[in-house]
Amino acid sequence: MLYYARPLESKHSDETIAALQDIVNDIQCRYKSKVIFRMHSDRASELCGDKVKDHFRNQGIKVTSTAGYEPNANGRAENAIGLMKKRARAMLHSLGPQGRELWPLAIQHA
Repeated sequence: MLYYARPLESKHSDETIAALQDIVNDIQCRYKSKVIFRMHSDRASELCGDKVKDHFRNQGIKVTSTAGYEPNANGRAENAIGLMKKRARAMLHSLGPQGRELWPLAIQHA
């Protein structure tokens, strides 16, 4: 199982699309073929808005979302998020309050 995280400055669709595209490119390069045909997320507008759908539609990737806010609807993703947070907290624990500013990097490393 591969997990990807990209720290973002904001939730603007342009920044989100660039991060998602980076992840898609990394996966497709890893497998040396087109392996992503669907991108599924919760209903966050930065993940399933019209701009995102239009961008990935041109690449043959269908963007779908869960029916509503229900963490149980995507248990695999929720577990992955919990695991990454746990690992990041363990890495930053010894730094104390100074470690807060390193949170995005710790998540990405985890």
